Amino acid sequence: MLSALPGNSPLLNAFEFSDKIKHFIAYFVLGLSLCLWVPSKRWLARPVVWGILVIAICTAFGVCDEFHQSFVPRRSGNDLSDLTADFIGALFSPFIYYLAVRWRASL
Repeated sequence: MLSALPGNSPLLNAFEFSDKIKHFIAYFVLGLSLCLWVPSKRWLARPVVWGILVIAICTAFGVCDEFHQSFVPRRSGNDLSDLTADFIGALFSPFIYYLAVRWRASL
């Protein structure tokens, strides 16, 4: 929803965080959401495969979102730094999720 708002929308500037932090948080949450689709036992069996899949899906979504923003008034669709923040947020999510799954399995 936020990526479809024009660049001068007050809702986009309502948060005090940097734009890159917003991207990081959004794609971290997206990555965690994707991680939750995979049962814990499968994560423990093949964490690298599932992690790469989650990162790839999130990154592809980020690329599509940047392309979409190129059609939104007063928005830029070619911001590599936004895509980098998306990727880093997506990169952290499977690691954090895997650590949580391992910790929970050890209890």
